[in-house]
Amino acid sequence: QETRRVKGRSYTKDIFKFIASCKNASQFALKLVKPKIAKWCAYRATDNRLEELCREWEEHGESYLSKLDDDYVHTVERFKAITNDYYNDRL
Repeated sequence: QETRRVKGRSYTKDIFKFIASCKNASQFALKLVKPKIAKWCAYRATDNRLEELCREWEEHGESYLSKLDDDYVHTVERFKAITNDYYNDRL
């Protein structure tokens, strides 16, 4: 953990919270974009751009989410290598 002060306010950085947020990144991204996807696809026939966005998601959406999950695995593996597996029980 690292605590810093910026303009009179302090905040704490925690590597384990960061890694946990990486683990949940794809679910968080999906939660943010899902309402937009529903709108794009519901109105896709009314606008070429909405059609393009909806089709892009249908064709590549899962791969975008998988990339975020792969990035998490890479982050954890890098952290384990740096710490020599010392913190495995906290991951």
